[in-house]
Amino acid sequence: DLRATTSQAWQLHGVLKGDLKTVVSKIMEIGSSTVGACGDVSRNVMTTPAPLVSKPYAYAREYSKVMAELFKPASTAFSELWLGEDKVAKVEYWRKDIDDAGVIAAANYDNGRGIIIPGAAEPLYGETYLPRKFKMAVTVPGDNSVDIYISDIGFVVIPHPKQDHPGFHVVGG
Repeated sequence: DLRATTSQAWQLHGVLKGDLKTVVSKIMEIGSSTVGACGDVSRNVMTTPAPLVSKPYAYAREYSKVMAELFKPASTAFSELWLGEDKVAKVEYWRKDIDDAGVIAAANYDNGRGIIIPGAAEPLYGETYLPRKFKMAVTVPGDNSVDIYISDIGFVVIPHPKQDHPGFHVVGG
């Protein structure tokens, strides 16, 4: 039983316990993931599905992918538990457009006000983690297709006419 959710995701119901490892590995094989499907981590980062070509929409897509990568747990426990030695996918499909060097630099940058914990197995989460099913969304002014006010934290891209990088209006849900 496959169901679409309001969080731009899919739910798979009725999987027998004995088939779970096969199902999870097949999902990983196609370049997707179930990381964040449960637990006290970032559930997912939604962005507007509109296929519009403009700087604000391009920024929304780019920053949603970067935020998803930055907030993804660093632990390898998921792969170890479900895949063992059988690593089936090198890159999740949605990550193909991410500048890994840029994301790593951003993750390692400490401006003195952040919560990056040096030397921790989970540098962002530490031992605390997030509230259950923590959800984020990124959109552009005038497009609330992600229903930004139901997210725990939302970002509305505000392009700057004279700079390459946008700013954001931040919304707390």
